[in-house]
This record gives sequence, C-alpha cells and structure tokens, in this order.
Amino acid sequence: MKTSRLKCFLSITAACLLFAGSWASAGNLPSWGGAQPQVQQPSQTIPSQPAANTAQTVQAPQPGTWTAPGTTSSPTVSTPEQQQGTQPATTAPVVKPSAPVGTSGTPKWQVRKPVITAPAAEEQTVTDPEPTAQQGGAEAILPRLTGRKAGIIFSYMGDSPFKSFFQETVRLKKIMELYDFNVLLKHDNVEPWLDWSEQDERIVNVKDVPTKQNLFSYIKRLADEGYTIDIWIISHGGPDGSFRASFGQYSQQNNDLVRPADIQALAGPDGGATGYQVLPIRLVHHTSCWGSRLASAWRGIGANTVIGSRFVNFYPTQTVPFAKQWMDGRSAVDAYRYANTATSRTVVQTWMVADAAGSKKEEWGGCSFGNTVLGKKTCAKNYFIWRGYFSEAEWSAALSGKENMNRSSEMLISGDANVRRNTTWRQPTG
Repeated sequence: MKTSRLKCFLSITAACLLFAGSWASAGNLPSWGGAQPQVQQPSQTIPSQPAANTAQTVQAPQPGTWTAPGTTSSPTVSTPEQQQGTQPATTAPVVKPSAPVGTSGTPKWQVRKPVITAPAAEEQTVTDPEPTAQQGGAEAILPRLTGRKAGIIFSYMGDSPFKSFFQETVRLKKIMELYDFNVLLKHDNVEPWLDWSEQDERIVNVKDVPTKQNLFSYIKRLADEGYTIDIWIISHGGPDGSFRASFGQYSQQNNDLVRPADIQALAGPDGGATGYQVLPIRLVHHTSCWGSRLASAWRGIGANTVIGSRFVNFYPTQTVPFAKQWMDGRSAVDAYRYANTATSRTVVQTWMVADAAGSKKEEWGGCSFGNTVLGKKTCAKNYFIWRGYFSEAEWSAALSGKENMNRSSEMLISGDANVRRNTTWRQPTG
C-alpha cells in the first residue's frame, strides 16, 4: 500500500514537473518536437549543417564492426548554413550483447509473431533482388525485402538521473505496436519501479545499449533479414544535425555523436560500410533538436521519409501522440496535425515564463511590467538567446517569443509526407 501511494505521488509530481527542469533547462536544450508539419519539396535542399513464442528468450544478433571510410562528401542540409560532416569516432568501445551463436559462428535471430498483420497486397517485395555492378572494387547490393517491418528505437539523452526520469520513461508501446520486430537501444538507468516504460520494454525482441555502432549494426542486420526499417531517434541534437549516443555506459560528460557523415557512409554505389547501395529505411523520426538537418544524409542512403524539427524542439509530448495517430492509419503530415495540440505547447510556454521570472534579470535584462518572454518585446529575444535556445540568425524579429518557439519546433517532412504505417518502402531513383 505504501509503495502504491508512493508511485501515485511520484506520478502526480512528475506530471507537474515534467517540463520544469527536464526538457527546457539552461544546461540542456529541449530535444523534442512539434508545431505544424512542413513538407519539403523534392527539389528543396536541406540546410547543412521478426516466429518464436513470446515467452521464449529472445536472442540478439551480435553487432558487426563499424568501420568508417576515409572520407565522405559533405552533407547537404536545410537552413542558411552548410557544414562539413566530421568523421565518425573510431575509439568508441565495441559493446556486444551476450547472445549465443549458431554453429556457423554468427548469431541467430528469433523472430516474434507479428504484432500487426498487414493486407497481403501490402506485403509484396518491391525491390530489385539483383546486385548492382561492381564499382570501386566493391559489389553494392540492393535489399531483398520480405514484407515484414521492423522498428529501431534509439533512446539516449545522457542527462542527470532526475532529468532521465522524465526523458527516458516515455511510453514506447504505441511505437512498438507498429512492427513485426522491435529493437530498443536504451540504457537501464532508471529504477524499474519508477520507469513508466518498463512494461513496454518487455515486448521488444532485442534490447541493447544505444551506441553508434549498435545503431548501424542493427540497421544492417535488419536489412540482411529482409525487413523494411523505421527508425525513431530520441536524443539531444546539435545545429549540424548530429545527435548524442553512448560509448557503452550512461554518462553525463563522456558521450559520442552520430554525425551526418557517419550516416552517409553506411551505403552508396560502392556499398559503403554495410555493402548496400541503398538501405530499406522507410521512415526516420527525430525528436532531437535540428533533426531536419539530417534529412539529406538519411535520404541519401535510401530513406523515403525523414521528419525533424527546424531548430530547437520545445514540444516533447507530441512524439507518442504522433505515433498513435500514425498507427491508426493517418499519413505522417496528418498525424502531426492531430498531435500538435495547444495543450502540448502551452505547458512548455508556461514553463518558459516561469523560468524567465526566476532567472537573474541582470544577465539578460528582464521584461518590463506587463510583458513576458512570450511577447514581441526585445526582452523575449534577449531571454531566448541568453538561454541558448536560438542564435541571432534563427530568431525572427517579426514573431513573438511564442511564435518563435512554434516555428523552431516546426516538423519539416522531407520525402513522402503521406507515408502511412502500411506504406511500402520504395527504392530511390536517380
């Protein structure tokens, strides 16, 4: 009874404090997204910067070795600036799941009974099974799809335990229900009885740590098994689109980055790091800040649709509602129209007003009586830039503080904005 009351108290407290010290702190930019979705036209460039019984033990594939090529072309991304993608780190420790291997020395997959049964017409193989001609001394192949769909959820923030309670206990079930096979890359850094997502995590097929190597290895493994892949990134992001990854242990200081160049190196005419000309990635959804700036990198290796915010994402609670709407059959663009509610925005905006009121006015000037940082006065710009949520170039003087938050969190959809849960992956042309 005491435990039940304690859980109830903590749940209520969590709901009240969710944004007050978690997503919108001075030390860590908010990293989720919302606002009215915007579809990027194909001609636009982007500013750079699985059946075993469920009661059986799931055996995870052993990640392969991630090797980055010597050089990659600079990523093209969507805002006023362009940045050269840096080379992926090569010193990151290799973290391997303890999984038995078969007689051939390679790990065995155990495929769960599909959660979703799609119409037969939508389960057809659509890719050319023939490999491409040899180029650059390597034979780049095309995916051989089976009609099954897999989801990879990459969840890593690298924040304090307090913030992790709010940021990494997201209810993931609505996302997992979409797929025949689920891979969850996430640390167990929150006590199980406090983790709201603990029950959800038990339905995954494979759980591993959120390293860059694991992310790329599981993408390749799923492609090898003939899955169409969706990827959900829950992490902090930077202005060049890079998002945070673990080196194998949860840390607030020592973290890796997944950069545009790392993604670009996965596939290509010469096979890239995976051996594929293109990878069967249907959807990539970013809750990381500046997620839209990875659109060209993901689409360059085969992704049909990439979703990410314009700048900083202020509205974290819109991701799971989006997944629910999408699972119910709506297109990506329509799902976000339903998920982008006034309530989800108002909670964060209210927190901004409270944070500004409690901050040191001498550091940013403060607002005069009757005005707030949500208005159009200069104090709004001063506060948001002081907090590091905007650069001078990202701030629009024609908009209020609230409107700038909405514009910053606007979800840009690159590629097929009408993609649905049963849409078939299409091999890119040209």
